[in-house]
Amino acid sequence: MKKLKDIKWKELILKNFGLKIIAVILAIVIWIVIVNVDNPSERKTISGIEVELLNEESVEESGYIYQVEDGATVSVVVKAPKEIVDELSASDFYAYADLSEASVEHKKARIHIQCLKEELVDSITIVNQKSDYVTLSIDTEISKEFSVDTEITGTPAKGYVMGNYLASPTSIKVSGASGVINSIKNVKIVYSIDNMNSDVEDLVSPIFYDDSGKEIDVSNLKLSRNTIKLSIEIFPSKTIPINYTVAGTAAEGFRCTSLIANTEEITIAAPGNILREIESVTIPDGILDITDLKEDKVFEVELYELLPSYVKIVKPSATFTLTAKVSKYIDMTVALNTGDINMKGTSDSYEYEIKAQDIAVTINGLESNVKSISKSELAPSINLSGKTEGTHTIKIEFASSDDYVVSGSHYVTVEIKNKEVEPPTEETTTSVEETT
Repeated sequence: MKKLKDIKWKELILKNFGLKIIAVILAIVIWIVIVNVDNPSERKTISGIEVELLNEESVEESGYIYQVEDGATVSVVVKAPKEIVDELSASDFYAYADLSEASVEHKKARIHIQCLKEELVDSITIVNQKSDYVTLSIDTEISKEFSVDTEITGTPAKGYVMGNYLASPTSIKVSGASGVINSIKNVKIVYSIDNMNSDVEDLVSPIFYDDSGKEIDVSNLKLSRNTIKLSIEIFPSKTIPINYTVAGTAAEGFRCTSLIANTEEITIAAPGNILREIESVTIPDGILDITDLKEDKVFEVELYELLPSYVKIVKPSATFTLTAKVSKYIDMTVALNTGDINMKGTSDSYEYEIKAQDIAVTINGLESNVKSISKSELAPSINLSGKTEGTHTIKIEFASSDDYVVSGSHYVTVEIKNKEVEPPTEETTTSVEETT
C-alpha cells in the first residue's frame, strides 16, 4: 500500500480530468433539477411600489418647486422560488430616488429598488424594472390670489325654493409652480340642493379650472384654505293674489279701453312663521290712477316694498306692471254711393231706383276703432216695406256698434214704379181666335 506521501497528486488530479469535469457539471445540473422540481422558480410582477424622494430640499434650496410627472410608483418583475414568490407584495420592497441628481436641465432621478426582507435577498432576482427614473416638472414658485365663484345646482324639494346664499371667504391664495398657477383661469365651488327642504351649512372644497373648463389637479399646490364655508337658505313657498284698484277716468274726449296686468298672483317664499301670516299683497290706493290720461301709460310697482323684508318673490316677477290703454274720440267721414245701400222690403211688382246723390256719413268714436271702419261694417240700408208707386224719401239705417256712433240722420230719394205688363204674344192671339 502506498503511503500518502508517495501518492502523486498531480497525476491523481489530472488523470481522467475531462471525465471528472463532466461529472462535476452533471452533479450541479442534477442538483438544480432536484431543487427546481421540489421548489421551482417563478416570475412575478410586483406593482404599486411607492418611490420615496430623498433630498427634496436640494431642489427647493435652488429656488424652485417641483412636481412628479412620472415615476411616483414603480413596478418590477422578480424571479424566485415559488414558495417565496407567492408571498411577495409591494410592501416587501423599498424604492427611492435621490433628487439631488435632478436639475432644471436634467429633470430626472434614478429609481433604486431593494428587497426589505434580508433573509430573502439572495433568493430573489429583479429581472426587470418598469421605470428607471422619476421624471419631474421643475418650475419657479409663485403665489396668486383667486376669487371664488359659487354655482348652485339642482332643485329643492317640491314646495320649497332657494333663498339667499353666502360663501365665505370669496377668495383663496394659491402657491406653487408658476406653470400650474398660470394655467388656472377660474375657481369655484359647486353645490347641489336637489330635494332639500331645510337650510344648508357646509364646507365645500374649491375646484380649479383651466381656460378650456378642464379641472386642474392642485394636490401639489399650497392653498391658503382647503374649504369654503357655504350657507344656503331653503324656504317653503306659496302663491298669493295681488289686490289692486284703478282710480279715475281718462281725459275728456278720451277713454281707457283696457287694463292689462302682467300677473294677478305671485309665488313667494319665506321662513315658515313669516309665510303663514301672508295671505295676499295689496297695492295701495292712488298708485294706479288714470285721471286725465290722454295716452297709454304703464304703471310699475315694486312688490318687495309691500312685503316683509325677509320674503323672496319666486315668480313670475318682483315688479307688478299695469298697462292702461287710452284712445281718443274722433270724427271721421265716410262717403257712400247709392250702390252701397241695401234695399230691404222690396216687392216683385215694383221697380226701385235710388236717385244719385252725395252721401257723407260722419262717424264719432275711439280713434283706434273708427280709423279701421269699412263701408261693409256700417251696413247702410233702407226699408221699403209698404211703399207703393211714387217718389219717397227714406231714412238710411246703419248697423249698431259699441265702437262708434253715426252722427245725424241721412236720407235718400227712391222712385218706385209699377212693372209694365207684357202684351200677349201673336201665337196666343191666334189660338184664341180659332177657339171662337
